[in-house]
Amino acid sequence: KYVSQYTVDNNHSMSFDGTNDYFSLNSINLGTTNTISFWYNGEAITYSAVLGSDDAPNDYTIWVDNNGTHIAYKVQAPNSTPVVNWNITSINDGNWHHLAFSRINTTINLYIDGNLQTVNSNSLVNNDTKIDTIGAKTDGSYPFKGELDEVAFFNKALTADQIKFEIYEASTTANKSADFINNPNLPDPVAWYRMGD
Repeated sequence: KYVSQYTVDNNHSMSFDGTNDYFSLNSINLGTTNTISFWYNGEAITYSAVLGSDDAPNDYTIWVDNNGTHIAYKVQAPNSTPVVNWNITSINDGNWHHLAFSRINTTINLYIDGNLQTVNSNSLVNNDTKIDTIGAKTDGSYPFKGELDEVAFFNKALTADQIKFEIYEASTTANKSADFINNPNLPDPVAWYRMGD
């Protein structure tokens, strides 16, 4: 098993009550080549925007619904609704899961626990990825219920090996998470929210 030497202590996460817990960011524009990475532990009933954007259709960037069996990713709105969908085995199973979305222009890959997922439908257009909120849509509606941890945004598309080994595998040691700042095998993040640490 690969063990990264680039880890940081991780003893906390952030809980969201599914009612009114969310927070606004200074709008982050990741452009058309980027990676979004976070740890997710959603409750079974979650039907929510994990990340929101004023400029994306329906005001969300990443959405999870159908008891965690459907994930949708949207970008800044053009004339049509740009969305990529994945139908997956439920991630709302009471366990922590790592999600990483790695995008280059109109191609985006979703990795869950370091494993590439098969895309269900793909009509993503080459518009910017923007983030304005964590835990709900930008107006506070459809709030997330569960826990999030180590939310990081990169303006580069991480490789499958970087996601699997430098982030997911590095975070499987008890009370440790990947170090996004001091690891020479990863680019510096645009933003990194430790979510309680």
